[in-house]
Amino acid sequence: MSEIEQHLEKLYDSMRWVGLATGKNWSHIKFYEYFSSPEKHIRAGAIFSFYGMLIQWESGSSFPFKVYDGQPDMFHKLDEYLSNFLENAEEIAKEFPGLYCAIATVLKKLDDMEDIERVGYRFPDIGEELRDRMRVTLFKDEILNSPDASSNYYNQACEEVGLSKEYR
Repeated sequence: MSEIEQHLEKLYDSMRWVGLATGKNWSHIKFYEYFSSPEKHIRAGAIFSFYGMLIQWESGSSFPFKVYDGQPDMFHKLDEYLSNFLENAEEIAKEFPGLYCAIATVLKKLDDMEDIERVGYRFPDIGEELRDRMRVTLFKDEILNSPDASSNYYNQACEEVGLSKEYR
């Protein structure tokens, strides 16, 4: 079993008890490198892991994209994840519409967040071009204005990675 498969197994197992909003350690795996993997379960799991990191950031339970002075490689880099996600957005939206919409919804919440104490820090500096591309590509009314979007997209995302109801 590969390192990413081991990580995904641990992630899914931990979700039985607490869902995605835990203080999970996301390890050193660069999940964005697997967003276009030829293996569907790896591709889905990597995208789901990105969603998990965003959920934890939004809930304030962990900050996987925060960079501390003197430790630039301690956490994941949002610009790398976002660039790769947007590069594969069309394919992801077709194959995993729930995951795609769930990620768009959480990114919108984070982009709009004003309460700096709640999340520990503002949206990282990803550059205006990438931020604009994110907004144009992902922040569409049909995604963001859907009733009960967050919970529906979460359940759909879980289904898309093959998780049964016990994980939700």
